[in-house]
Amino acid sequence: MVENCMKSEADKIYGANFIKVPFSAGSYKEVNNNLKRAYHAGKDIKYVIRSLDYSMLVRDKDYYDEGLDNPTYLYNDKLFDDLNYVLNKSIFLDKMCAVFQYTKSGNKTTSFDEYANWNAKVVFGAGEVLKNYTLGERANDN
Repeated sequence: MVENCMKSEADKIYGANFIKVPFSAGSYKEVNNNLKRAYHAGKDIKYVIRSLDYSMLVRDKDYYDEGLDNPTYLYNDKLFDDLNYVLNKSIFLDKMCAVFQYTKSGNKTTSFDEYANWNAKVVFGAGEVLKNYTLGERANDN
């Protein structure tokens, strides 16, 4: 559940300046590939907070969901193939123009605390879990 972590809390706990880069539904391989790129870029990375999602722990170490339609070409060292993204008409019209309009309207960029955080939309706790819990039937001991 790294998506729900608060950058400001990590900053305070570790005395560092974190950035938040969650990979929603990302496999361990996908996250690892991107961490390798970050380290090879020569950045001074001191801490990495990673999730231990039980559903991913039982998958093969090389599992990667090709169906997510991730632009993996953006994560290689070939600058030329990045033009597929930069010059993509739908990216420009659908995504970049929306960002420009959002900013022009006086809106502020989402903070790393708010980004990919859905805590406010969900109720947590034992009481909430127990509302939907039903006791299963016990197997007959005979």
